Amino acid sequence: MNTILTKVTFDKKTRKRFIVAITASGKTTKRHATHSVNEHDHKQVAVTLSVRMGWGFELIGGETKDGFAYIPFKPSPEPISLTDVKSASEVLVRAASAFSNGGIDPIRLAAGIMDLIKRK
Repeated sequence: MNTILTKVTFDKKTRKRFIVAITASGKTTKRHATHSVNEHDHKQVAVTLSVRMGWGFELIGGETKDGFAYIPFKPSPEPISLTDVKSASEVLVRAASAFSNGGIDPIRLAAGIMDLIKRK
């Protein structure tokens, strides 16, 4: 599955902050952070890497402990039925409840969403 993780890093030599985006295969992109970093900045770096990898510019993401996680998203031309939404929410609730300490792992939830999309 295609996943992009982003986080803020600090270069001790240059004393500059960077937003780094990395894929599971190790491809990276980094951008200098000149101001206070927000979710929009993380998404811009993730989109840059996603386009470079050929995954497109539509991403769905969420916050993690260290930064943000994103997965490529291609909207379906067909409207989603209410039964699809209900079954998707049931799968996501089961996946979330399976994690220890009640914490929700956004990568696994994203994988669940991608599995549902592939079934269609």
